[in-house]
Amino acid sequence: MLMALSGRTHEVATGVHIARLEPLLQVEFVEVSRVRFRALDEAAVADYLARVHALDKAGAYALQEHGELLVERVEGSRSNVVGLPLERTLAALRRFAG
Repeated sequence: MLMALSGRTHEVATGVHIARLEPLLQVEFVEVSRVRFRALDEAAVADYLARVHALDKAGAYALQEHGELLVERVEGSRSNVVGLPLERTLAALRRFAG
């Protein structure tokens, strides 16, 4: 998987739906981030895998765990790549306050 991502850009999309029944309010959105991988060789992948248990990671990598070894740049929300787009989620939750 990591070699397939080598030198390429892929997208991470997360859908969020927040709802309240009384009074009814719903907010939903999809956040998309683009992740550009470094050009990797087998030694770079082996080095990463020696540091991180990748079998329980979506995409076989974790940005928050030595992601700098694999990832050249992230366009968009970094927290989206890790798991939840915090910036937009917090903004959506503010609509429920008061």
